[in-house]
Amino acid sequence: MTFWEKHKLRKLLTAFTAGTLLVSGSLPGTVKPRSAYAEAQFDIQQASAPLSVADAQLLNNNKEVASVSGYIIGVVISASSHKLEPEADGAYAVDTNILIADSPQETDRSKTIAVQLPSGALRSGYNLKDHPELRGQSIVVTGSLEAYYSQTGLKNPTSIERHTPAAPTQTMPVQADISSGTVKSGTAITLRTGTPDASIQVEINGNAPIPYTDPILIEGPTSIRAYAEAQGLERSQISEFSYTTLQKTSIYEARQIAEGQSVWVEGTVTYVEESGSALNIYVQDSEAGIVVRASGAPAVQAGDVIEVSGKLGLYRELLQINANASDLTVT
Repeated sequence: MTFWEKHKLRKLLTAFTAGTLLVSGSLPGTVKPRSAYAEAQFDIQQASAPLSVADAQLLNNNKEVASVSGYIIGVVISASSHKLEPEADGAYAVDTNILIADSPQETDRSKTIAVQLPSGALRSGYNLKDHPELRGQSIVVTGSLEAYYSQTGLKNPTSIERHTPAAPTQTMPVQADISSGTVKSGTAITLRTGTPDASIQVEINGNAPIPYTDPILIEGPTSIRAYAEAQGLERSQISEFSYTTLQKTSIYEARQIAEGQSVWVEGTVTYVEESGSALNIYVQDSEAGIVVRASGAPAVQAGDVIEVSGKLGLYRELLQINANASDLTVT
């Protein structure tokens, strides 16, 4: 039975029970807490295989209690920032949540679920700050499907269990280390697949497929289609990526660009302050200034000249650049 068939069955049982109450004249308050329907629904939910991350996202944070399987791939820093790789000491700075995805190589946050780790045994046992070795571990989480950090989330989990996935029949899809979008000119895109010993075939800007051997340099609008194949497994589904290039501008020009768009600027640091798990870096050039909010940023101080790229956003009506550590360099 597919995910949608099981979900429709639950909805059908809900409608059937409501109709039965209406016909019989029974009032909702007279139904025992554990009715025959409730028992049946409970059995269906318990007997169902865990949902994939992709299937759970289709439920649109409907606050239904569900079990979801996925791989631990990182942590959430904020609604606009996350961390996939550990810090220099091999650990992570956050212990209150984890990100899970259908692939251990996933880099696209839109294909993840943020899992809340409430204080107690679940946090102490599954946070990446204390247990960075759990990155890549397959788990099953049971919790409430609710928005968390402005994305699909699992809140108030009642259980987390390690999970051994079934043996694959298809090569895992190709992933890119940088999600589709706007990147600096000269950015190198690395492709990979989670299937060992698999080869990757790639089409670039509609040209004939060629074996993927080296990172792809983005110097203009670029479309990429790729698939992976391995002996004894079906060929993977086709993955598609699309990139446009970002040109460096003055801070004044960047401030004229619409909120949500990406910018690339260079300037001198005038002030740095810690704010939660991120740094607020005040930067200016000869024309204007702006605040850069950077998660996991390298150590910077007043007087440093930095280059930074990221998306424009508003915080308390003030424009800022939201950036990750990899988006900031000291020149």
